[in-house]
Amino acid sequence: MRLRLSPRGVGTLLSKKTFQMMLMLLTVVLVAVVVGVGFLHFIFDALYRSVVKTEKPRWWRQFLCASESHHQPQPDTQNIITLTQIMRDVNPTRNDSNVFLVDTGCNSHPKYRAWCTVESWARQNPDLDVWFLLTSLTIDDSTGLVNHLLRQYKNLRVVGTNLDLLLRGTPVYHLFKSKKWMIEYTWPAQLLNDMVRVCVLWRWGGFYSDTDAMCTRTHTLPLNAVAFESESVIGTAVLTFTSQHPTLWKLMKAMDRNIIPGVYSIIGPVALTGLLDNLCGETEGSISSLYHKTPITSTCANLTIYPPLYFYPIRHQMSKEFFSAGAGAISFKEMFSSSYALHMWNFFSEDMVVRAGSESIYDQAAQFLCPIVYSRATLHSDVF
Repeated sequence: MRLRLSPRGVGTLLSKKTFQMMLMLLTVVLVAVVVGVGFLHFIFDALYRSVVKTEKPRWWRQFLCASESHHQPQPDTQNIITLTQIMRDVNPTRNDSNVFLVDTGCNSHPKYRAWCTVESWARQNPDLDVWFLLTSLTIDDSTGLVNHLLRQYKNLRVVGTNLDLLLRGTPVYHLFKSKKWMIEYTWPAQLLNDMVRVCVLWRWGGFYSDTDAMCTRTHTLPLNAVAFESESVIGTAVLTFTSQHPTLWKLMKAMDRNIIPGVYSIIGPVALTGLLDNLCGETEGSISSLYHKTPITSTCANLTIYPPLYFYPIRHQMSKEFFSAGAGAISFKEMFSSSYALHMWNFFSEDMVVRAGSESIYDQAAQFLCPIVYSRATLHSDVF
């Protein structure tokens, strides 16, 4: 008996086989796409890391890293973190809710004291985005501290910085490209830091803090504020400004005009104090004449000037008090109840050590304000 298929039956049989083949082909294609995307991602990631590792040093980074390389410990390559780059990979929001800390020394291994300040700002201000900007391409996390901090504080960002990109389009870009800041080898990183701090505030707004100025409490001060560090000088270790503030633009212009290589703070406190004197001297009096009137709002510069107690409760002449055993035995909160920051004056005190359990002001402050860093710093040593 011969089996006969009608044309309709043949069509049905073919359509089923065709459908099965198409389904198998589609499955193969999807698997290939998934595998291919993963493979391409792996390849691109490897290429990116290779480019970062072999990137030809920019002229400024080459200069900074050459001068600092002999201070750096040899890192464990397995614990090197390649930093996300600000303005290339990520941008702060221009909503004035940022905190910026900056290390311009091409330092891939910041000291515990710097991390203590970073943690203090992230811990005390959970509603602010805390940005730690470094000029190094990578950071050494051999101790595991960096990842610990990033896990604990979701508002913390540790990023690399291309200074050429960051400063471009601002009045200090000409100063940066002129290389005047590197003519005299004593303060190149500090002069760069002076430029960067004003630039980041002008771009995005918020707070700036030196890495030796611990935050003691949640900041509730209005933006556009500075403080005296002495009777005649406005400090720049802690600043608060809204983005695009005109005084910042004028300050950057003054930096470009007035830089004297080799003179410490010439484009820092000296520049800011001189600018405010020029802007307000005729209408509100000299800056030094305003000292005993603080806090005072300056209408000519559109900012508020606070007394030293707010950011600089201990003067630089007395900076060793931070490290004196027993000096912090009184309740830390009572001692600095009206202060928003503690500037430790690292320029004058960097050779002093913090001794764990000494009840010095620094010891007490670190236990309270940066507990993670304090615990890590004193794990294998009683000083840091």
